[in-house]
Amino acid sequence: MASAREERTLTVGFQTRIGRGLVPSIVEALPGWELRFRQITWADPTVGLGDGQVDVAVAWLPVPGDGVYDWTVVSTEERWVALPAGHRLAGRAEVGLAELAELADEPTWWRGR
Repeated sequence: MASAREERTLTVGFQTRIGRGLVPSIVEALPGWELRFRQITWADPTVGLGDGQVDVAVAWLPVPGDGVYDWTVVSTEERWVALPAGHRLAGRAEVGLAELAELADEPTWWRGR
């Protein structure tokens, strides 16, 4: 980060499309800085921080919990699931992640039965 401060250049790592409105808010928070965005593969849970590819990362939770990285939630977004109309979970307003994981044990759920 020291060299980033001197050069006023910040390399931001991300793994997938950065949430709506997040890039403009980063730009607004750092006037006069040059921002460089680097897409990192999902194989790297540190989103480029671990090997020094980036100065800061926009990551999906959970981040590695080894105490090496500090993190702050800056945005949240809803998750949606599409199910066949006749599926036992289809009429529910909310479906838990554990329930979705159980769908892997239902060999016919994807056929709309």
